[in-house]
Amino acid sequence: MSKRIKILRGLLAALEAEAHAIHDEITKGGMSVEDAVTLGGILAGTVKKANNALEPLKGALREVAVDQANGSPGPQYFVSPDGSKCTVVIPKTTLQIRKGTDIEDLKGTLGDAFDAFFETKVKYSPRKDFQRVASKHAHAKTAMAVVDFTDGTPRVSFKG
Repeated sequence: MSKRIKILRGLLAALEAEAHAIHDEITKGGMSVEDAVTLGGILAGTVKKANNALEPLKGALREVAVDQANGSPGPQYFVSPDGSKCTVVIPKTTLQIRKGTDIEDLKGTLGDAFDAFFETKVKYSPRKDFQRVASKHAHAKTAMAVVDFTDGTPRVSFKG
């Protein structure tokens, strides 16, 4: 176990003890409004700093998970020797129309073929069968020129 893990476990144990003491003091009506505001600010700052510290860990675990999965969507699981668990869920790739695309111009270019590639909603998005249609359609090059394949950000959660 690294020194960093030992330090953070000690800090967490102290925080849990203080949380119980705060609860007891509030229950007995002995905490001033000023102390409650101060403690609330300190705890909110602690949560924010802890979340900021998690971000590089999540980034590193996302990279490992994507490498292990060879880019395939789905969950990747990690367990540390102490039993801590992490799940990284890699989302499916989705199609999105590129920002800045002039849809009216594209409609004019594609004509009746526009509906073969795109569903019309409040916003335009590639049809679910876009790739199948594009593999056979005469206007595929024009439609493909305005579509990007995007990967979502894998979600990371911890259980200790």
